[in-house]
Amino acid sequence: MDGKKPTVLPAPGNDSLPGKSAGPDGERRGLNNADKTLLLAAALFCLALWIRFRYPAELGARVFLFCAEAALVGGVADWFAVTALFEKPLGFPWHTAILPQRRPEFMVAATRLIQQDFFSRRRLFSLLESYDWRGTLIGWLQGDLVRERLRNALWRRMRQYALAVDCHQAAERIAASLRHEALLVPLPEILERLAAWLRAKDNDRRLLAQAAAYLRRRAETPAARAGIAAILEEVQEKKLEEMGPMARFLASMAQAAGIVDTEALAGLIQQEALAVLDEVAAPDSELQEQLRTLFYQQLALCGRDPAVVEAYATVREQLLQDLPLTETIEAALCSLRENLTEDTGAADGLAQAADKLIGNELARVLALFDEDEALQQRIDELAYDIAARSALQAQAMIGLIAREVMSRMTDEHLNFIVRDKIEPDLIWIRMNGSIVGAIIGLGLCAVLEIFRLFL
Repeated sequence: MDGKKPTVLPAPGNDSLPGKSAGPDGERRGLNNADKTLLLAAALFCLALWIRFRYPAELGARVFLFCAEAALVGGVADWFAVTALFEKPLGFPWHTAILPQRRPEFMVAATRLIQQDFFSRRRLFSLLESYDWRGTLIGWLQGDLVRERLRNALWRRMRQYALAVDCHQAAERIAASLRHEALLVPLPEILERLAAWLRAKDNDRRLLAQAAAYLRRRAETPAARAGIAAILEEVQEKKLEEMGPMARFLASMAQAAGIVDTEALAGLIQQEALAVLDEVAAPDSELQEQLRTLFYQQLALCGRDPAVVEAYATVREQLLQDLPLTETIEAALCSLRENLTEDTGAADGLAQAADKLIGNELARVLALFDEDEALQQRIDELAYDIAARSALQAQAMIGLIAREVMSRMTDEHLNFIVRDKIEPDLIWIRMNGSIVGAIIGLGLCAVLEIFRLFL
């Protein structure tokens, strides 16, 4: 509050007609034109009466008195009639104060007028159908301020959920579920899933090419060539021991003469191995296809081999018992929670990535409002349904509010509201009563004087 007095708006009406009868607080105000006209008629009547007594034989005095008397009577009668609508004029008890006495009927009529005419169902539904609810809703949602608030709300909700998670209990549940699912899945099904994943999107070819490239980098080194030469020498020694002293002697002679060179043989083997690896890495090569076919054949045989299936079951049970699943999952969940709840300003943090992901997904969802026609239709139906239900509820509430407001009004307030809206017309009715009374009085006086002349 700024300390200023509240401004009281004057009651609406015709400013050219000063002095409305009474305000809502019952305070009387100045005379209006009808009051002045009635006082003028009374003054003229007194003047006409004085002239009539002073000049009893004069025709003009009789006519003047007749007109003034009729004007005064008409003005008083109309004043009584208009005043009787709102209060009891001069305390007259019969058929006066009509509006206060008819308050219940007036409340029902006013409520019906508001509900059925001003806010009828046909008019409400016509307005609802002509309004672009979807455009308003989408425009509001796609505003920068609303989008930022939605993103912040989603981010806060995610952080609250992450902080409320009990990592130990969650890890126990996840580990128990993993163990249960692992015990239910047989080896053939696992191998089928593995084969399906490898075939999908050429994952097997890509893995073969990557494995061949890795092996080629290892095989082309001098250390690999030296290893091949060492293996050849070891094999040669074993063969010579098996063949006896004569074979050893001949082998030594051949090596001394340069007939047998393990280094050169190792180089040839290395070159052949590199050529094979290059062919395996080449896209859609024959050797690559042969390896793929052989791999899938052996994979299918493993799923049907009882020994392999039994070994898988034994290894699976042992792994499920020995692996620290609960501890590992709990550590991962705790680390994830810490990363999600850290400051989003941290560079390359998980929280920053999650915040960015929320923003991108929110933008994608909002973009669907302009692209998905089915979604637009559902939004139209939902928005219209909500607005229609709200309008029907508002229609009933408006009637209740109008009835409640009018029931709390005093008779003075109710009279003021009605009088304020029609007071200019009421003033003219009272003024017309004096004017018409004077005209009728003049006419009657003329008729009487004519009869007097002929009788």
